[in-house]
Amino acid sequence: MAAFLRFWHLGDFDFSHDELSALYRTQFDSFSELIEKAVRIDGHPALVQVFLYYWAPLVDYSEFWIKLPSVLLGLGTITFIYLAGRRLQTGIWAAFPVLILSFSEFFLYYQTVARPYAWGGFFVAWAGYAYISYFFYMPKAKYLIAFGLAATLAAYSHYLALLSVLLMGITALIRTRKKPWPWLLTGLGVLVLFAPHLGIFQDQLAMGGVGQWLGKPDYDWLLNFFSYQLNYLPLWGPFLMLALAWLAFKSPFPDAWIWFLACFGIAFLYSHLRNPVLQFSSLIFLSPFIFFIPLKQTKLQKGIPLLYLVLAILLSFPLFKTRRYYQEAHLSPPKEAGRYLASIQRNDLPVFYHWSAEKWEFYRQISKGIPKGTAIDQLNLEDLPNDFVLIMDHASPGFWPLALIDAGYEMKERANHFGFSLHHYQRTGNNTESQKLGISLLKKQAIKAQAKPYLFIDSLSSYTLLADEAQSQVVAHIDNFQGPKNAHLVFHIMDGDQSIQWIAHPLKQGSNYISSPIGEYGVNNFNWKVLIDQGSDTATCSGSIDVRLWTGNPIVYGLVQDIK
Repeated sequence: MAAFLRFWHLGDFDFSHDELSALYRTQFDSFSELIEKAVRIDGHPALVQVFLYYWAPLVDYSEFWIKLPSVLLGLGTITFIYLAGRRLQTGIWAAFPVLILSFSEFFLYYQTVARPYAWGGFFVAWAGYAYISYFFYMPKAKYLIAFGLAATLAAYSHYLALLSVLLMGITALIRTRKKPWPWLLTGLGVLVLFAPHLGIFQDQLAMGGVGQWLGKPDYDWLLNFFSYQLNYLPLWGPFLMLALAWLAFKSPFPDAWIWFLACFGIAFLYSHLRNPVLQFSSLIFLSPFIFFIPLKQTKLQKGIPLLYLVLAILLSFPLFKTRRYYQEAHLSPPKEAGRYLASIQRNDLPVFYHWSAEKWEFYRQISKGIPKGTAIDQLNLEDLPNDFVLIMDHASPGFWPLALIDAGYEMKERANHFGFSLHHYQRTGNNTESQKLGISLLKKQAIKAQAKPYLFIDSLSSYTLLADEAQSQVVAHIDNFQGPKNAHLVFHIMDGDQSIQWIAHPLKQGSNYISSPIGEYGVNNFNWKVLIDQGSDTATCSGSIDVRLWTGNPIVYGLVQDIK
């Protein structure tokens, strides 16, 4: 079943943004240039990037063949986890982690993308199998050799995979503290084999992390991770993990949870104290081991197959139905734009996108069916044709659809996907007020000049109708604005008399569209005060303003968030 779920539609999966980043860096002319310009600046060890450098051109950048090694390594991970469970003599319980790894969207996704996760996961699983075989089966030298080789390859795959095997090595030294030399020598061997990479490692470590786009983890991050592992089954994730942790720490093998929690703790603290590095994918290397149930026999032994069947059905339902993994998780904006144009038989229709121009053009070079597109950072209505397709990603300004409808365009199609949305617009003329998109929060009113620094417009405290909808945005339209150059529209968010947030947006002369995500600020019925900061030049503002609520793409973060 694990193989079926990973191979099903594999040839139809698109390349993700991260995969295109790695593949784009395969175009260098020499190995040394690859190391300097693709590996050293990336933040990941060299193994997977070097492999893709030789493999991708060999298979003509085929999605199926480039993803295939990750799928095979993912299946190898499941095999090693099962064999490790058998070494622990858990009997029929050894199949439990296999069930989770087979049906979990988390493992399915990261074991089908051509990135370091499946690679590091395989080598850590191999190292874990060697560790368990040594301590719970037979302390033979072949398991030390296997651990050393697997740990070295893990270190060359991903730095959190390196941390994972390092934690294994530390617990091995604790277990053999009276005679630690076999494991000390094994660790020394890993260090010698990894030595050629130490210079790159030091340079990448100096980069600090991926803090340019990744935020610091919240304090409920781990609970969300557990929920993701179990396909967001309601309330199951945290309770099941607590039960497994309790069983593990009462068993002879608490090591898995020690490794997992230590890795999480280190990454969590690093993300808060230096630079964010903690993502759900960070824990793919050690998380398979926490599903071991260290029980040999139980009164429910005969009912375990039925339990497995029920759990498989429960995990499958969100995978195929509510979360629509196979329909959404592997779509890319360039390919989806091409599919849409083909479906309406309009391959000549202009496409504009708020996405990576570099990756869009590269994807066009290596794959068929991708239309030529124009990258845009700002919405200049005068530059747009009467009929076009627009791709918006998670970072696109939320007001764009409203501005287009206000300008006389009709939305012919809107398709929301994980990570992006596709819109088809056609100009039909000037729309009436009733045809405008969004829910009115503040009807159009004149901005009246007042001789004070802050011009109060209105309060939106009673408008929380869609506050619980993902990606809701408050959109203000300021038309015919005239005022000082340093004027700002301000959303001052209040909780009673307490100031929660001050969000200021610069205003330009003429028409302004400004959007602010509601996010957490709509949950408690906060008071949104709408102001214009006139600066030192007061009593000069004029124009009109209206405010609407727009839901945006509710599943834009659906790959790593629950879908309501």
